[in-house]
Amino acid sequence: MKNKNLIEVVLDNSEVALDQLVESGWVKDIPVVGSAFKLMSASKELKNSMFNAKVSKFIESLEETGVTDRTDFISFFAKNSEESVRVGQSVMLTIDNMNDLEKCSILSRWFAAYILEKISQQEFRRGCDVIAKLFADDLADFINDDYSYPLLELLIGTDLVKVEGGLIDDDVSSIEAVISDFGRTFKVVLNSSLQGS
Repeated sequence: MKNKNLIEVVLDNSEVALDQLVESGWVKDIPVVGSAFKLMSASKELKNSMFNAKVSKFIESLEETGVTDRTDFISFFAKNSEESVRVGQSVMLTIDNMNDLEKCSILSRWFAAYILEKISQQEFRRGCDVIAKLFADDLADFINDDYSYPLLELLIGTDLVKVEGGLIDDDVSSIEAVISDFGRTFKVVLNSSLQGS
């Protein structure tokens, strides 16, 4: 293990964790995800990718939510096959597009909220898009209410923020960035998942 860099250590450990998780069974019940794990296990070239580490972090974080121990987790995928395929694809594409491992825990909490039917499929997919695209620190600050107005300005163009305002008088207008309805839902759901609600 001498002179191994952090990425090599993470990738080596994530492959072992991934193999254990795939063998645990519940992962196989998600159609697209189960297939992806089978392919990852069979392919040696994925060992050297960050994708493996991101998937492992997502699964580890998902287990921490407690949703995988619930019967509604398995029954959800059993009764919604077409929907589960689309959601599974969204999860895998979001993971693939992530540029920060910390986003995996946010995605797992968002996914757990979807399984528990706290959000709709459309809200879930919209949230996946937001999670994949935003800078991880900005995303965490937004969720945790740890921001000032300039962050909202940076988030203009995302589904989390909208622009409001109008003409004050003939020559002066005023616009401001405010949290959108979806942005409020996103924050409330992810904050409640942190508190175990």
